[in-house]
Amino acid sequence: MAGPSTTFTEMVSTTLRNSATEVADNVSKNNAFLNRLKKKNKIRNLDGGTEIQVQLEYAENSTYQRYAGLDTLNTNGSDVVTSAKYDWAQ
Repeated sequence: MAGPSTTFTEMVSTTLRNSATEVADNVSKNNAFLNRLKKKNKIRNLDGGTEIQVQLEYAENSTYQRYAGLDTLNTNGSDVVTSAKYDWAQ
């Protein structure tokens, strides 16, 4: 397998020349675990940002009720969703 080039640094490889828009994947194709994740569509690509935010449903709707006839329905709001945030890591 070829090693990294001293001439083609990351900056040169990604900005100065007319090249393909995608980087060739020489890592996950040779790593059994990453290759399996990729084949099963278990890898999520995220666009940049300062952090990763994931929405979480943390409770059941406490205002849910069955009704019949002329029962009064509870229309109060119920907070059931929050978010977790993670810093980017390698």
